[in-house]
Amino acid sequence: MKSNTKTIYSLAALVAWVGTLLSLIATAFNISPSKDVYPHLFGTYPSGAISIIPRTFDWLCYFTEWSNIAMAISFTLIARNGFTNKNRDKFIHHISLVMMTVTLIVN
Repeated sequence: MKSNTKTIYSLAALVAWVGTLLSLIATAFNISPSKDVYPHLFGTYPSGAISIIPRTFDWLCYFTEWSNIAMAISFTLIARNGFTNKNRDKFIHHISLVMMTVTLIVN
């Protein structure tokens, strides 16, 4: 794989992982620009450290977050190994593509 291509996939992987991590941090520590509190999948949570674990589990229940994680894994594998013909890599690439497509259509 050319170095330009590897750089682009490395940058895409970095952006995907940073976005996923920032989303997790914002959810776990209840960082929200909104003053309105809307119930989540499992209800509302009290503020503070007591609800970090429930908010994190709530975050993990969203399909969009899992599609972002699958995409980050896919870009990371491409950046590290290039396009391989291994079944594992093909599965992860295809599943992340399907998940991102479903997320695009549903949202």
